[in-house]
Amino acid sequence: MILGGVFGNYLLRIASFVLIFGEVVTVGYDIASVFYAPAERGFILGAEAFTYGGILIVYGIALRRLQKGVGSVAGYAGLFEIIAGSLFPHDRACVHRVLRLMPAELLEIIILYKGSTSYGRGRGPTVASLPRPPIKALHVPWSDRLRKLHASK
Repeated sequence: MILGGVFGNYLLRIASFVLIFGEVVTVGYDIASVFYAPAERGFILGAEAFTYGGILIVYGIALRRLQKGVGSVAGYAGLFEIIAGSLFPHDRACVHRVLRLMPAELLEIIILYKGSTSYGRGRGPTVASLPRPPIKALHVPWSDRLRKLHASK
């Protein structure tokens, strides 16, 4: 999400938000399914596989767009994400999926490191250049009445 904002890659930001939201929904369903016997478990797992596969393909495309800012590592990570995303819906390709997803995750760690170092060198916005929100005095409506009551004593 942060690298998408630094390098102006809004597809990466959107794909990251969708991945996070999908993970929260999946974990919420898994926690809720502990308390009852889900009859639709097979359908939910298939829907998760297709959903994550599609999201990973979009995420891979977004990583490939990040090549200009980070380098060829982003291209390779995007390629592995696209391959892993296309293998996600297939039941028998779970070993291949894991083997394609592991190098993609390792390359994404390298991308995060490269992005953080370039962020610190002044290529992106610094903390000093970020706009500060205005500080407003806290105004509570009943505070005037308390002041008047206290002043009259």
